[in-house]
Amino acid sequence: DHDRATDVPIFISDQFDVVIASVHPIPPIFIVENSLQVTEKMIKAMDDPIDIIGHPFHKRYSPLLEPVIDAAVEKNIVLEVNNSSLQLGKVDKEQVQLMLEMAVQKKCRIALSSDAHMTNELGGDDEINLILDKMEFPKELIVNHSEASTLDFIVQRKKVRAEIKKRLLHLD
Repeated sequence: DHDRATDVPIFISDQFDVVIASVHPIPPIFIVENSLQVTEKMIKAMDDPIDIIGHPFHKRYSPLLEPVIDAAVEKNIVLEVNNSSLQLGKVDKEQVQLMLEMAVQKKCRIALSSDAHMTNELGGDDEINLILDKMEFPKELIVNHSEASTLDFIVQRKKVRAEIKKRLLHLD
């Protein structure tokens, strides 16, 4: 379906625990042109049966901050902050700080992730915690701050994706 921004299979979208959509420039599938194009792609993806926009900011392809946060709040989508992007310098720390400040101001929920690419990185959160602790980021905006909050998020989002599936497949 060319009208969709992601390749999440709608017919099984409510079977997953969590669905994360992340921008990955893969020519010729998706070539980054500018910030506005990436912003529009992310916002359009929020209408698909997804829960989280993974690593929304990157030095090579960042969207416009405020429209993405506004859309995430409006569409009840979570934005991810991951340790790997910070540790490897893939994202500007000041940009992450700005995103988190705006998230607090607009009540945008976030998810924390190690985004591990190797086993020794699993659960890594040192870089994220430095920023979150320094700014006293409110725990209630972090969907996975505890096991209970994570499980609540999963249950809630499965129901939301089931509704999106019904709407997109016209199963009403």
